[in-house]
Amino acid sequence: MNKANDRIQQLEQELEQWKNWGIIEIAVRNPDVLEYMEHWEGRAIKAEQTLARVAAEVSSEEEEIFSSYSENGYVFLAML
Repeated sequence: MNKANDRIQQLEQELEQWKNWGIIEIAVRNPDVLEYMEHWEGRAIKAEQTLARVAAEVSSEEEEIFSSYSENGYVFLAML
C-alpha cells in the first residue's frame, strides 16, 4: 500500500509540474528538440558577442575621429 501511495504522490507532483511548465520546459524533454535549441542558442550567443566586439571597435574609432577633429578645430564635424 505504501508503494501505491508513493506512486500516487509522485504522479500528482508530476501533474502539477506539467500544469506549470511553459512550452520550453516541455519541449526540451525531447533530446532532439533540446539539441536543436542548444544549437540555435549557441549561434545567437556567438552573434551577440560579435556584435558587441564590432560595436566596441566602432566606438573606439569614433572617439579617435572626435579627438582628431578636436585637435584641429573641427569639433562641429564630430557632433554631426
